[in-house]
Amino acid sequence: RPQCLGLLGSIYPWLMHSEYLHYGHALFMLLGFAVFRPSMEGKARVWWDVAFTLQFFHHFEHALLLGQAIIGKNLFDLPVRTSIGQLWFPRIELHFWYNVIVMLPMLIGLYFNQKTLKK
Repeated sequence: RPQCLGLLGSIYPWLMHSEYLHYGHALFMLLGFAVFRPSMEGKARVWWDVAFTLQFFHHFEHALLLGQAIIGKNLFDLPVRTSIGQLWFPRIELHFWYNVIVMLPMLIGLYFNQKTLKK
C-alpha cells in the first residue's frame, strides 16, 4: 500500500504526501462542477447536482486534512491526519471510493447533457 502512488505519484512521489495537491484537486473539481452547472438541464442537471454535492463533501474532507497539516494537530489527537470518513474506513480505499462516487453521477450527467445537445 505505501507504493500506491497513482500516475502522477509514479513520476513525482513526494507529491503524494502533499495535502496541498489533494486539496487543490478537490477544489479544482468543485469549481469545475460550479462552472459547468448552468449548462446542465433536465436529467443532466439532477445527476450533475448529485456529483456536485458529493464533491462538496469530498472537498470538505480534504480541507479538513489540509487544515490538520497546516496547524500541525491531528483530529482527535490521532497519530495521523484523519478525515471524517477515515474514522470508519482506511484512507486509500476511502479516497478511491470518494472518486468513484463522484465520477459516476458526473458521467451520467454528461451522458444526459450530450443527449440534450443532440436534439
